[in-house]
Amino acid sequence: MPRMGRIILPNYPHHIVQRGHNRQVVFAVPEDYQRYLADLRELKDAFGATEAGQVIVLTADGWMSIPASLR
Repeated sequence: MPRMGRIILPNYPHHIVQRGHNRQVVFAVPEDYQRYLADLRELKDAFGATEAGQVIVLTADGWMSIPASLR
């Protein structure tokens, strides 16, 4: 069964979490972190989002993002 669509409110912070399946390691080597952060930075700039904070650990990533508009 698919999940319900998320409600996106412009200029309102969203808590976003990405986790490894069954707590598997997501970031195995430092290059994984660097690539992930570079991709996230690129997407953040492309969609005009503001990053309010971020936490990265071996098995997960979580951040607060504020979307600029409903493009």
